[in-house]
Amino acid sequence: MLLVRRIGSRLFMGSSFSDSGPRLPMQGVSETHAVNRNRMFPPFPEKTKSAMFGMGCFWGVERRFWQVKGVYSTHVGYAGGHTKDPDYRQVCSERTGHAEVVRVIYEPDNVSYGDLLKVFWENHDPTTLNQ
Repeated sequence: MLLVRRIGSRLFMGSSFSDSGPRLPMQGVSETHAVNRNRMFPPFPEKTKSAMFGMGCFWGVERRFWQVKGVYSTHVGYAGGHTKDPDYRQVCSERTGHAEVVRVIYEPDNVSYGDLLKVFWENHDPTTLNQ
């Protein structure tokens, strides 16, 4: 099960937690991306930045971003909501208040945040629920 937890204003995906903060990825969650083999959890290379996008089902969304030159890694999870540690079925029921999101780790020397926003807006219809 892929988890997203909020600590303060920060979201951590696929990580387990103690009172001292996030630890290594949870059992069963790979530390490397299945497509590009880059790290999905800190530490990331210097000068990389993070952005989060929610635009419907995260599987197709993630693919859009991992194809962008300058994207180091992508990682799916959930954001917001009121149900503690929801699973995929619960989120899909639309009763948890969560959104499916993709965290994008990118190299700003090779792709700008504006370029990532372009990918987002070219693939997202804000007038359609869960798209």
